[in-house]
Amino acid sequence: MPVTVVIHFKELGDNDFTSAHAQQYHFIPRIGDIVTPSDYETICKVIAVVPRDFASVENDGSIADIYAVELPINFDSYVLSLT
Repeated sequence: MPVTVVIHFKELGDNDFTSAHAQQYHFIPRIGDIVTPSDYETICKVIAVVPRDFASVENDGSIADIYAVELPINFDSYVLSLT
């Protein structure tokens, strides 16, 4: 059963985190996993996972906040390597 999470990521050279839209995964990403925030062409490595308690689950159904940092990898080359 898919779970919904919100990815907050820091792009190379930025000081602040950007929040992507809630998205579904088949599992909650773990520290060290690679994620691609929805609507952004960036590849990020998870550095923190913050589960939400029942009272703080958002209207979008997200159950965790995922914090990640952008990796210095070309997104298009990475996607092509997967196909």
